[in-house]
Amino acid sequence: MNVSELYELSEWVRIEIVEAQIPQLYKNLHAKLNHNTQQNQQMQEFELETATLIEAVENVPIYKLTNQQKSLLDDLNMTPFISNEGKRYIEEVLYKHGLDMATAAKKIKEAQNAINEATSKTNAVKDSLSSFVDHDDLTHDDRYLMRVCFDKEAGIHNFTNMKKWSAEWWSITRGIAMALDKSPEDIEIVGVSNGSVIIDLLVDYGTIVLFSKIIHEGLKITERVLNIIKMAQEIKQKGYNNDAAKKLVEGAEKEKEETIKKIVQEISVEININANETRGDKINELEKAVTKLVNFLNKGGDVDFIPPQIEEYDEVEEAELSADEKKLHKQQLSLRSRFEEIRQIESQIKQIENHSN
Repeated sequence: MNVSELYELSEWVRIEIVEAQIPQLYKNLHAKLNHNTQQNQQMQEFELETATLIEAVENVPIYKLTNQQKSLLDDLNMTPFISNEGKRYIEEVLYKHGLDMATAAKKIKEAQNAINEATSKTNAVKDSLSSFVDHDDLTHDDRYLMRVCFDKEAGIHNFTNMKKWSAEWWSITRGIAMALDKSPEDIEIVGVSNGSVIIDLLVDYGTIVLFSKIIHEGLKITERVLNIIKMAQEIKQKGYNNDAAKKLVEGAEKEKEETIKKIVQEISVEININANETRGDKINELEKAVTKLVNFLNKGGDVDFIPPQIEEYDEVEEAELSADEKKLHKQQLSLRSRFEEIRQIESQIKQIENHSN
């Protein structure tokens, strides 16, 4: 994670957690619960505090964060108490096992303390970095940062893995570059991290748009396939005919292949691959790239996009922009919207995987 991402995470916490009053809302609910644990005190209703907190927590837009930012938020122990996880936590504390007022007060206080501690740490980061953070390190001229994470079955643990996935990603970048009349060398490696092997790539606008479209559609394939596999597992568990489960899985694979062909067809029309002597080669290489990229995602690999810092303009300021500035602003807003959609699908996939385990 680079410096600007760290700074942007602290800003996100300030806006989406502190200004949304989530620490205060946890505090309000805890006060009511704690009061009700006291002997010889009239019981106070806390339905309003609960509903207000759940609504605020559920609306935290965690999908706006990059995957490494979310990982850091996990390390700070804030994630279990915000967004959908936070909603589930509150409902389990208050409703799932019957209400024990003292236990509920204790657990809500633990959540409040965890959020306050995490907020304090991100504030310290923000104060430390604000004097020298450079938002421009997320973009280079008119290019954008894309992050590839080799993890799970797509992990790199030895030289055999490295040889395999290097060849796969050479084919992926070649197919996408060819479709745009570029070469794989136009996609520049600008950083490598350890742990799960992570590679930062620098790409231009056309390339990141194409990657994001393939990944957006590829993740939708993954989501559908996982749902079908889940249905097949349920059929087996209920003792029904295993042939039915097998046919479901085979159908999922067939749908995956057909959807990949559809993606390639749509892309070839959108980017106007000309009907000339190289058209067949371009489409063949593009289909290889899409197939390998979808396979990479299905095996647990991840491609993340680092959104550019986007200026917010009012109507007067926007009217004063040049044509090029307006075009760039529109492109950046479009990218941000696509990235957020991708993260929402990733979140849905994670929920399916968690329920299947």
